[in-house]
Amino acid sequence: MNDDPQRREQSREPKSVLPYAARRPRQPYLAMTPLGLQMAAGIVAWLLGVGGVWMAAERSANMPGVNPIEIALWVVGLMLVCLGGVAIFLRVRYDWRGFIPGLLIGLILTCLIPIGIVSVICGWWK
Repeated sequence: MNDDPQRREQSREPKSVLPYAARRPRQPYLAMTPLGLQMAAGIVAWLLGVGGVWMAAERSANMPGVNPIEIALWVVGLMLVCLGGVAIFLRVRYDWRGFIPGLLIGLILTCLIPIGIVSVICGWWK
């Protein structure tokens, strides 16, 4: 029917095995929120979590028959699970790369530095 020699030559060329998306270079997805704001959100989230633990321990101290330390430990666990879930959600959905470093900076500012200062003053760490 249609014996076009040029068309037959084109059909003999090997086709690429890779799909088109794999052949072109990928551009990295850039989050719309600046990295500094992501880190600030992580620090604020950590501080809110520490405040929630403090409030739970303080409110449970006045309850008869309730151990405030046990309540505080349960709230710490719940806080860590919730912040981890928020961090995973923000990373997967919005590609936020600064939220987890913000959480870690909040941990350093609220827990590790004060514990280190107290341990140096009390002579526990020499």
